[in-house]
Amino acid sequence: MTRLTDKAAIVIGWFALTSCGASFKAVDATGKLGQKIDGSIAQTAPAQLCADLSALAPQLACPKPGKWGDVADAMVAYAAKLSALASKDDVDPSDAISSSLSAASDAKLSQLSTDQNGAIANFAKSVVQAMSMAYRAEVLTDVIERVDPHLQLVGTSLVNETKIRIGQIESLESVTRDVQSTLGSTAPRPSVPAPSPAAAAAGAPAATVAMGAGDPKLAAWIEDQEAINQVTGQVASIGAVLLLQDLSAKRRAYVELRANVTAFCAAHAQLVKRSHDLNAKDLLPQIIAIAKSAAALRDHFKGGTSEAAKN
Repeated sequence: MTRLTDKAAIVIGWFALTSCGASFKAVDATGKLGQKIDGSIAQTAPAQLCADLSALAPQLACPKPGKWGDVADAMVAYAAKLSALASKDDVDPSDAISSSLSAASDAKLSQLSTDQNGAIANFAKSVVQAMSMAYRAEVLTDVIERVDPHLQLVGTSLVNETKIRIGQIESLESVTRDVQSTLGSTAPRPSVPAPSPAAAAAGAPAATVAMGAGDPKLAAWIEDQEAINQVTGQVASIGAVLLLQDLSAKRRAYVELRANVTAFCAAHAQLVKRSHDLNAKDLLPQIIAIAKSAAALRDHFKGGTSEAAKN
């Protein structure tokens, strides 16, 4: 009888753990979706994009130094915490999840907390608070509901930032293609420099002042100039091709960043709607559908269509 009681206790304990700490699959899926966000493009591309804009399209505004890469890092840290809270019965603040931001990123997150932009500062503070929480049955709902308003604000701002950058990249691509088209056209033959009046007045020999059309030296000079122009044009054309490839990679990265941030915020909003029933059977399919939509946007762009980036 005792052994049966022990077994029953084990089964009940396992069921309690499963239903409480390890079965929030929709929350875990949302956390994993947020961890797909890559803030490096928001951190590194603006400087390179600014250089391209200054060289080819100075009329376009340079990207302002921002903190969007740090905001994206904070989103990833929070998403990692969500997954941890959904899959563990207790989370030690000193474990790998709590230290998912490196020492440098910790400093950045601290800077975000003092940012003049209230939405960013509030989001950063909420992330810090969430990462310091150990799991309790009521904690997960509290974290999700408290962080969501700040997450939605900074998510919308980051998405708008990506739209601006995508538009600038597409403008640069257009300018670069125009330059490439010009380089591909037939370059005019070089003109022979006219003798300077000063040289003629100084009594320079006629042979050095002007050359006849059939002079071998003149023919050689023209041939050399054409060769130089041809090589220069080829190098410039190759440079335009490389720039277009770089811009395409940046645009693709911005599209993916936008898709992942949008999906994470949408999935998190669904969690808020069902925060008191996070184990609802219909919640996980909703999160999966959001994730598939983000993947479809990325695949649509990779297939060669940029219209998805404009909408």
